[in-house]
Amino acid sequence: MTTVKNAFTELPVINIQNLNSENLADRQAVADAIGQASREVGFFYVTGHGIAPELIAGVRAAAKKFFALPMQEKMNYYIGQSKSHKGYVPEGEEIYGSGKPDLKEAFDVGFQAPED
Repeated sequence: MTTVKNAFTELPVINIQNLNSENLADRQAVADAIGQASREVGFFYVTGHGIAPELIAGVRAAAKKFFALPMQEKMNYYIGQSKSHKGYVPEGEEIYGSGKPDLKEAFDVGFQAPED
């Protein structure tokens, strides 16, 4: 199923606090908002997650520090060497529907999968 994205002037902001609600209708409303934003825009901001601003600031500072490293150091964490697809993704590594390499660096994170 192909969905045409609508024009937008700002990213949707979705408060996810009610994902913890005992009321199914509250949880469904959040899920519906996420679904709509994902289909119509493709991106959204999340609020109500309960993550301390100090922790978010720390993650941002660590990311800035990492991405400021020389390429040779960042490549020590290259995703292509990972057994569970985690690590540094250099600019131009990923190519999407246009067939052109993208212009971003990334660091894919997640729990490491066990060997088995």
